[in-house]
Amino acid sequence: MRERTFGRDDSTVARWLREPYDLDGRRIDVANMTGRYGQHDHANTVARAIRATMDAVKPGSALLLSTATTPAATCSAMGGRAP
Repeated sequence: MRERTFGRDDSTVARWLREPYDLDGRRIDVANMTGRYGQHDHANTVARAIRATMDAVKPGSALLLSTATTPAATCSAMGGRAP
């Protein structure tokens, strides 16, 4: 699942940043829950991997995430800052 979503050159994240879609960025809703299941919390690892894929495919692309419930550490891992 990880590879298909953001871990490969042909992943979902990469595909939408390229032609014919050529989006300028990606939005992740409830970003603090991405990579979490029960007691396992990999949100920061997932965030860094998504950001790395975006930078590799389209440097300067925007990564927007929900901040109302997103811890500052996750924002930082995604290359941004918490409000």
